Amino acid sequence: SGSVNNAKNYHFLEYSGTRQLAEDIERVRILFGRQKISLFGCSYGTTVVGTYSTIFPHHVHLVVLDGSTLPFPDVHENSEDRARSANQRIDYFTVSSCEFVEGTCGVNDMRGCLKDLDNIIQSNKEVIQKQYGASPTAAFMMVIDTLFDHVDKVANVCSAAKSEDFAAIAKELAGNGFVEELTLLLNGINNGIALVDRESKPTADYDSSPSANPDWPFEGHKRLARQIIGEGALIFGQDMALGSYNEDLFVKTAMDWNDRYPGASTQRPAKKAVRYYGSAYIWPKSTPLPPMGSSIVTGIIAGQMYDYATPYIWTLKMRQNFPQAYLLTSRSANHGMNSAGDDKACLENIQRYFEGGHVDFVDGFVCDVRLLYSFHSLD
Repeated sequence: SGSVNNAKNYHFLEYSGTRQLAEDIERVRILFGRQKISLFGCSYGTTVVGTYSTIFPHHVHLVVLDGSTLPFPDVHENSEDRARSANQRIDYFTVSSCEFVEGTCGVNDMRGCLKDLDNIIQSNKEVIQKQYGASPTAAFMMVIDTLFDHVDKVANVCSAAKSEDFAAIAKELAGNGFVEELTLLLNGINNGIALVDRESKPTADYDSSPSANPDWPFEGHKRLARQIIGEGALIFGQDMALGSYNEDLFVKTAMDWNDRYPGASTQRPAKKAVRYYGSAYIWPKSTPLPPMGSSIVTGIIAGQMYDYATPYIWTLKMRQNFPQAYLLTSRSANHGMNSAGDDKACLENIQRYFEGGHVDFVDGFVCDVRLLYSFHSLD
């Protein structure tokens, strides 16, 4: 605002991106005495820590980026990398669960099974949405993730999917903590943006909080937020650049991704990519982040090769942009070594780094984890 003759309109989103959060961290650092700070970022946290380390490289001490996001604000590249990664993950599961180890899962046509599974999830999307709060795409990818650790259940799940018996699938997945594990995974991917305080915030859950104001913080907020996967997507759109402003090009791009990354004919990789690509569609006034990276910041860039949430290619790109850092790779299918039980060896490298202040492994070190197959399986 200003004088009447020089009035200017401001929108809160112009001051709500990740860069502003990084600047807030710097203000906290100053309040605590201006000493250097050590930071650990996982998933979106790598965007925050990576941006801070880029803007204030002389103010960081120890840095770990685990499960990195794309260090460049190109929404097209970001979205396509997601499709490519999801497709690779489905292909890896298809090959490793059955084809590399003959007789391991008892399914002759794993790709056909995944198509059947996708269809039955789509047919029961209302039940899945009500029970887990998950979209069909999230549910499909998370079932794949959980079956990585329960290959013994694949045959029965595939049989039930082929016969369109959703109840049988639910029964098959009921034992050995499978349902609890799946519920945590589904809730984790969909609640990465935590619900705000229902007691005091007008952006509380609309269905369960009648007092919530759908027009706060601006008119149409409820419709817009739901359309582009929640309030966090507003920040994503604000941080990104190079989105589409042409409907025909948008559709053509989505179709091209679907052709190249079919996901065993399920279309799930492309659908996942379009969800993020759409977050910056006809975006009015973004504030793109600077490309993340620094030639003087040291630390660890860690990632999992078959991560379902942040493609491993982003870990490699992040390491390229922080040339003084060390790459730490796990062969697991987890998201974030801080929450992955079979990534214990990798996590211990990070713990020793924070305890001693130095990296004690070579750049590019790969941690061994339990795999669905090994080289010995090919003998």
